[in-house]
Amino acid sequence: PPPAPPPPGIDLAGPPFNFQIRLLDDKGQELEHHDVTRIMLPQEYMEATAKFEIDRANPGKNLLTVQVALIPEFFSGPPCDVELVLPPDRNPGLLETKIKEGTFKQKLIRPTSRRVFKTLSAFNLQLRDVPDQSGFVYVNVDGFQRGFIFATNFRGGSFDPLRARGLRIYAPPYAQPNPKYPVHFEVDNPPGDEVSLKFGIDRDDDGQITDDELIDLPPGYRSQHVIFNPSGPDGALVFKTEVKDWSAEIDTSGIIGRRNFGGWLVASTGGPKLEVLNSRNEKVRTVSYSETLDATGKKPPVIIFDNTPPEDIAFRDVPPGQKALVGSTLTVKATGRDPETPIKSVLFFFGDPTDDGKLPAGVMPFKGKLLPGPNPVWVAELTAFEKKGPQDISVEFINAVDLGAFATMTIDVTGPPTPAATTPAATTGKIQGTVTWGGGRFALGGLDVSLKNAKGEEKKKAKTKDDGSYLFEDVEPGEYNVSSSRAANAGTDKGNTAVTVEAGKTAKGDIDLMRRP
Repeated sequence: PPPAPPPPGIDLAGPPFNFQIRLLDDKGQELEHHDVTRIMLPQEYMEATAKFEIDRANPGKNLLTVQVALIPEFFSGPPCDVELVLPPDRNPGLLETKIKEGTFKQKLIRPTSRRVFKTLSAFNLQLRDVPDQSGFVYVNVDGFQRGFIFATNFRGGSFDPLRARGLRIYAPPYAQPNPKYPVHFEVDNPPGDEVSLKFGIDRDDDGQITDDELIDLPPGYRSQHVIFNPSGPDGALVFKTEVKDWSAEIDTSGIIGRRNFGGWLVASTGGPKLEVLNSRNEKVRTVSYSETLDATGKKPPVIIFDNTPPEDIAFRDVPPGQKALVGSTLTVKATGRDPETPIKSVLFFFGDPTDDGKLPAGVMPFKGKLLPGPNPVWVAELTAFEKKGPQDISVEFINAVDLGAFATMTIDVTGPPTPAATTPAATTGKIQGTVTWGGGRFALGGLDVSLKNAKGEEKKKAKTKDDGSYLFEDVEPGEYNVSSSRAANAGTDKGNTAVTVEAGKTAKGDIDLMRRP
């Protein structure tokens, strides 16, 4: 037998594929045969219904379910993988961060007789407060994108799959002229609706896309492949199907400026004649705009081709004398414009651009922030002045087609100002008081005052002034006792007071003497 072909096998051309599988007996007589011309759509061998339930008592607890089942009469393959998808760009009414909980994948096995339904679900869905909460629910089937599409307003209730023709084109709204401008097509059509795809760019900018401006794309509404391996396990014939959305690279070399573009589905009417239809199934000859979307889901009426960088790049409000201090933060502002495409980003950085117009290796740029106001100004805070001397600061303006332009200025970085003298934190405290007699009525000057710690050890001595006041300085924090006395005719006048000393504070230590026999 011939050697097995290398994986994945032989790619059979199509559609239509037009190959036949024949089963022969040991004498070479045909027992049966099957003609294969196309790959079936999921809607032909599966059924699906969807339901959205609103939990009005608990906002944010809404539930989406999709019931899916194989049709035994039309399905005879291996287990089938199905997946629930809620694309954010097609569901602006759903809070994207909440599309996480549920059963998003199931595996279906061909039932022997009756249909067996399984449930795909997304729960705890939260709706945004937007005027239009409508969206689309997708079910992918064995890698077939959007095998089922459900349109819903998310107001509750059941809904069936769409069976209408649809075309979406994802193309960068801004681009440099190049031979490989990327375009991605999403085409959806019901079973039995044979369509192919047309795409055009108004190259001569006359407001119409004419026949000579249409771009040839492969036949069929999607890229389809049947991979055949005649040497499968145990001599089996192995077939693998693959269906993907079309992607194309369009040569836009030499196109500058705004250009209309459009896409159409070309449907067969049963004869050799073809009808050109727009997204509303209206017959048209040439139009300048059809249903086209960029990657964010918005409708750009044109593509803008630009091959020039931004212009008039300049720094604004340069500091007086163009000076800055080591270790300081400097606010820098810059302006720039681009007459063809929007400014995408503004980057400030230390140093100069390279000779080939790029940021130096290892440089960490500071992203500019657009200030509010009628005249666009971008601002950033620079915080890395590490040494004195001249310092170059540059800014790069980058437009929507990734072309950049620079401006550079030089700042004189000087030494920091002399720091203000700082007072060290206090580690000791003070005790201030007055020695009196007679319940505080008479101040006693010229008396000794003793300071003892909690162990009774004398640490300091002081003498009262004429007004009876005294002061102990540089006292370690802690518990103390201050005392004083004087001799009298019939005994001794004595007094003491407990004092707590804290660092950096002055404790009160008044002493009133009393007669002691």
